Amino acid sequence: MTEKSLKIKESLLQTKLKRQHQMGVTYKLKIQAKTKRKKLLLNSVFTQAKWLYNFLIFNTDKAYNANKLETVLVKVGDSFKERQLSLLGSQIKQEIGHRLIENLKGISIN
Repeated sequence: MTEKSLKIKESLLQTKLKRQHQMGVTYKLKIQAKTKRKKLLLNSVFTQAKWLYNFLIFNTDKAYNANKLETVLVKVGDSFKERQLSLLGSQIKQEIGHRLIENLKGISIN
């Protein structure tokens, strides 16, 4: 083996040892929206995120380009209506698409 490959191998072993002692941490946060307008805005953002996620479940081929979606179809009663995603930024849309892809990979049977 070359000197470079030995350094890489040693580095990987050190990383593996370091990660054995690490623990995952989850934080639970309380969001305070002090005004009625901010509460409505926050609820609207979560509603639009839910619309996008549900739309992508039925259109998984669009999950890779979720950041480019501007409108989604939402079931209202017995019919579908088109809704605008005006509050979600492209980064949030992209993350929702990636989260769906990872969830589908996690439940798929090999």
